[in-house]
Amino acid sequence: MFTVELEEDEITAGLVRLASSMDNLIPVMDQIGQYMVASTRQRIADGATPEGQRFAPKSPATIQSYLTGGFQKGASAGPLIRTGDMMGMSLHHEAGPDFMELSSSALYAAVMHFGAPKGSLGAYSGTDKNGRAFNGVAPWGDIPARPFMGFSEQDRTNVTDLIADAMTQAWGRPG
Repeated sequence: MFTVELEEDEITAGLVRLASSMDNLIPVMDQIGQYMVASTRQRIADGATPEGQRFAPKSPATIQSYLTGGFQKGASAGPLIRTGDMMGMSLHHEAGPDFMELSSSALYAAVMHFGAPKGSLGAYSGTDKNGRAFNGVAPWGDIPARPFMGFSEQDRTNVTDLIADAMTQAWGRPG
């Protein structure tokens, strides 16, 4: 698992105001987490960074490798093997009284987010199903970063709205 820590001044300020008026922030932190999981899944499916930039496409060598290996689905035009499928489903959140953590259980999440230069994950060797020896390095080519974690402008607006709704509910209830 990897961690990307984001500090959003406007959101933090709203949460501080909310905390002063509520005994339990876990429900709103959970709402924020549910929203961010859904938003990040959509971002992965759309193939775009939080800033709206398109993910780097697969290289021609990668597409050819998928075709040679009989993996037609991997040879698609999208930047990921199963866009929005396994990567998106690996996302989950945890909410507490003063935090919301969004994370991925996918082993390749950090490589996708940050990228990886050829050979940076080590060497491998083995025997294929026909008894032929093979060896190489992982990854076999440079993998460009495809950052998917973070707040888009729309996320900032929607999370701020969730906080405002929670504040309205907290202040509107009888004391």
